[in-house]
Amino acid sequence: MKQGDNLTILASLSGGTAASEITCAILLDGKEVKKETGRGVNAQAVPVYVIGQ
Repeated sequence: MKQGDNLTILASLSGGTAASEITCAILLDGKEVKKETGRGVNAQAVPVYVIGQ
């Protein structure tokens, strides 16, 4: 990838409970650059990172 490119990841949980939680992280060269957490029955975590951000 090059500067200005973006990366988006969707992690989802179907059929969970109100207390369910899912976390998704983007790593760049082993370093965490973006992390999102979703909670609830149909939780989703959608981190978005732009290279060079």
